[in-house]
Amino acid sequence: MVMAKQHIVGRIVNPSYEGLIGYVALTFAGLVVLATAARALDNPAETRMRRDLTFLSSDQCEGRGVTTRGINLAADYIAGQFRQAGLKPAGPNGSYFQHFTMPANLLDAEPVLTLQAPDRRRLELQRGKQFDAIGITGSGEEHGGVVFAGYGITAGGKINYDDYQGIDVTGKVVVVLRDVPNLGSIGRPFGGLQRMMHSSLTSKMENARRHGAAAILFVNDRDTARQRDQLLRFEYLSVAPSPSKIPALHVARSVVNDMLQNATEHGLDELERQIDHDGKPRSKALSGWTAYVDVKAHRGRLPLKNVVGVLEGAGPLAGETVVIGAHYDHLGYGFISSLSNSKNPAIHHGADDNGSGTTALM
Repeated sequence: MVMAKQHIVGRIVNPSYEGLIGYVALTFAGLVVLATAARALDNPAETRMRRDLTFLSSDQCEGRGVTTRGINLAADYIAGQFRQAGLKPAGPNGSYFQHFTMPANLLDAEPVLTLQAPDRRRLELQRGKQFDAIGITGSGEEHGGVVFAGYGITAGGKINYDDYQGIDVTGKVVVVLRDVPNLGSIGRPFGGLQRMMHSSLTSKMENARRHGAAAILFVNDRDTARQRDQLLRFEYLSVAPSPSKIPALHVARSVVNDMLQNATEHGLDELERQIDHDGKPRSKALSGWTAYVDVKAHRGRLPLKNVVGVLEGAGPLAGETVVIGAHYDHLGYGFISSLSNSKNPAIHHGADDNGSGTTALM
């Protein structure tokens, strides 16, 4: 280190004292970083921790959400590391897994959504491509006319905005936009807490039910779909605590756009712009359109597992047990309980929560 400093000083012509100190300190820090990195390459423990953490926080593990396939890959990986370390399996039948369950909404059959156009055409939509059931859906088989109910919001007081005013949705299937109107021209009343209250899927479902709707079809607003019109897979919300009392599906914008243009001569983009411009709902029954919705779901138990290994004790305290733990699950694709600003789910990799703790334990 001293030789490096002397070499640097010899190359500086008439440096100021402060400049010289800064130059030397910066270079010294750089040498420390390089030396630390070099030692890390030769440190088996750090190499192994880097490998373990890289796997646990990879796309392959899907954020280790409790409803993902990735969490099982993570469990198998951890069990393999326990085996290599010589820990005895603590689960039944020589297994490292301790099985348990948690409450969740579960599908009993593939959900069905069929539309019938005014010209009697039947459109049987494909799950995963054109629609999916929302994880907090209720169960039911419904058939009825279709009503576009804007953002599905009823807000009194100073906001005074009601997408259900002047329309009858009793026994109907309502189509509702996600989020809230962007009423920039009239002071943005749906900001802050108001947005949180009125943009939630749960509040929109309950509002539709209170107005007599038989089922609800959500569609991404244009901001959510700006880069990609992503469907909310059933698994994203199935562990949320409050399922709806009516069937709830998520439908692609292209499907809803075709229905609206056929019935109103306006597409989704245009209707959203009109609402944003003057703050007036554009709700309307879609004449001639009917929807058949069939969702079979129930509140059940989701199977999960801990990974447990034992290192036998010795000596006078061999009969006592010390438990060391870390949670290997994370948020999966985020959305519920995440800090993501996005309204579309994305993998929350969880390197620090709690990939780091699990890696340290291994």
